[in-house]
Amino acid sequence: MRTWLADAPRWVVSVVAGAIFGVGMAASQHFQQGSSWQASLAYGAVLGVVFGFVMGWVSDRQRQRLRAAVGPLLTDARVRRAVRRGPAPEDPEVRQAALRSVEQQLAQTRRQRGWVLPVFAVFCGLYLYLAVTDSAWWWLAGAFFAGMFLLSLLLPRWLTRRRAVLASPGQGPLS
Repeated sequence: MRTWLADAPRWVVSVVAGAIFGVGMAASQHFQQGSSWQASLAYGAVLGVVFGFVMGWVSDRQRQRLRAAVGPLLTDARVRRAVRRGPAPEDPEVRQAALRSVEQQLAQTRRQRGWVLPVFAVFCGLYLYLAVTDSAWWWLAGAFFAGMFLLSLLLPRWLTRRRAVLASPGQGPLS
């Protein structure tokens, strides 16, 4: 959601995040708990609204910081590509915008790392325990949180390498 919803209003981000979370929770409630679809959808809708409200607010704060760092080129396709992969762009304005974006994302990742890794580790352990003791459906949640934990470990290194490529054009690995 960092760039494809960069210019979307907060309510759109809230609806997207809430809908995705709500559908997942409704399916989980139906298949794991055996609830009727009506009860599961109501459960998912309530949790989706709450999650969407919180995530809309949190995401908006993060997007404001990213917009302030990168400026009007935030949604430029050349900048988005340069942030993700390839050699540093020749255009110095695009390269600097991509570099500021990577630096902002790296700072955010480092700020959150102190609580993100323990939270993902606890949830990963909890869901893996539930998968062994309760239902095989919990393996899905355990795998999700294991993936998020791994991503949280690897993202700072990837962003640091990307920053090096963007800071010195023509040098560094072509990520």
